[in-house]
Amino acid sequence: MKNYPSLLLPVFLLGACATQTQTEHAQSTAINQAITICGIGSESQVSDIYKAAFDITLKKSVSTSFEATMTQSIKAEETALLQSIATKSPDSSKAIVEEIDKTRECVIEQTNLLRPQTRADALEACRLDVQHRISPPGPTSYGVVRYWNQLPQDPEYSAAHPIMSGLFDSNGTNSFPIRARCDMPNGRFEEATILPPKS
Repeated sequence: MKNYPSLLLPVFLLGACATQTQTEHAQSTAINQAITICGIGSESQVSDIYKAAFDITLKKSVSTSFEATMTQSIKAEETALLQSIATKSPDSSKAIVEEIDKTRECVIEQTNLLRPQTRADALEACRLDVQHRISPPGPTSYGVVRYWNQLPQDPEYSAAHPIMSGLFDSNGTNSFPIRARCDMPNGRFEEATILPPKS
């Protein structure tokens, strides 16, 4: 009998490598386009900070939003660069800080729009949307949505509209369970709908 699995393995690995290369290229294109859209020179030190911060953000496996993680990564890269050039070129340091202050929000927003979104990204965006509906962003927080899990056994569940369960944790007796639908028909999150609990 022919050993088909051994013949198929290299084809599978080539396909996986091709998919990974396409994703990496799309991610690289996203940050480069964002830098151009936001009016930053592609060969500037500020551009290098954004590219390095983006790479770090992609490698982090965290539950926080892309925007929050990217903001932290930019700050870390900015601090590292400024420490290395502060005494040599104070004028350059000042110019870098000013340009980042002017362009940070634009770069983060554009990169987030242009980058390929993973399913985990979409589900996290849905969790944040649900959380913000119950506890809008502001000086007072009423709680956090935790234990966010898909419910594939739910009859309303589909890949494009997953049903999720969670707990709105108010740090007290006002905590309550949550059931929600995440609308993501093209793989990108569009809207969350908070559903009535199952009886």
